[in-house]
Amino acid sequence: MIQAEKFVEWAEVHGQLYGTSWAELESSTQAGPTLILDVDIQGAEAIRKRLPECMSVFIMPPSIQELRRRLMRRETRWTDALEKRLNAAKAEMADHCRFDFIVVNDVLDDALSALTHIVLAIQHRTPRQMARVRRILGEEQ
Repeated sequence: MIQAEKFVEWAEVHGQLYGTSWAELESSTQAGPTLILDVDIQGAEAIRKRLPECMSVFIMPPSIQELRRRLMRRETRWTDALEKRLNAAKAEMADHCRFDFIVVNDVLDDALSALTHIVLAIQHRTPRQMARVRRILGEEQ
């Protein structure tokens, strides 16, 4: 599928292949008004290149120390793999300015609320509302 360019984005992350297929993207887009993809920095860049109208949100931990603590909570001991993940996260955070929005995931409910407000704002951008506006204006004539 990679060679046949059937993915809008794909990447190898921590030794694993991940991707979003064009077919899934198209069927999901038809199912609802806003599609949210959970991708890494590489995936976000690939999507922006292929779909420049998309909006992007960078989810950032409140601190490197908190990120380390959260990673440790998932594992029983600190390993080289966790150290690599932490270093990769630090490098990815340096690219935060390439995103349209940043949400700091300090308090989960607050981060979820911020993300919800961003999605609602995106749904109300002028280009997304034009079909509705045309119907309204057509009804008034």
